[in-house]
Amino acid sequence: MKSFYQLSYHERQRIYTGLCDQKTASQIALELGRPKSTITREIARNSDQIGYLYPGAAHELAQRKRNMNIPKIDKNDELKRYIVRHLKKRWSPKSIAGR
Repeated sequence: MKSFYQLSYHERQRIYTGLCDQKTASQIALELGRPKSTITREIARNSDQIGYLYPGAAHELAQRKRNMNIPKIDKNDELKRYIVRHLKKRWSPKSIAGR
């Protein structure tokens, strides 16, 4: 099974410069050693009316989307401590959530 890894900032930079140099998605994919579908998907997701976003903006947008999948408890240490403290007091998860 192949492992998946997300595009890095440097790869997005190379996509941007490739598009500025009028290269096709196939040419860019060949240079990066990525499937053409990955490049076309990246361009479609991170483009506006003008064209492909600057690599910094595209990377930040991708990171924000990626962080949306992190559970709320893992993002907030204070919330985690609160939940653990009340679970140790034998509160039910339902009563903790109600607070």
